[in-house]
Amino acid sequence: MVKKAFVSWSGGKDCCLACYRAADSGLDVRFLLNMAGEDGMRSRSHGLSKEVLEMQAEAMFLPIIQRKTSWDTYE
Repeated sequence: MVKKAFVSWSGGKDCCLACYRAADSGLDVRFLLNMAGEDGMRSRSHGLSKEVLEMQAEAMFLPIIQRKTSWDTYE
């Protein structure tokens, strides 16, 4: 049975490598999860625009889920 997974997605190289390794190890990566700023327009970690994150997800053939958060509620 293949295990389902998601990847916490910042848009940077480290999460990209983690996603690759997860899929390469046999996990079924179903979606990317990104934490956005309170306005929902930029990622919390790298400040990438929502559009860039969506293009990254599209290039990987994965849906991306964004959740708004503040630094107080991030974790």
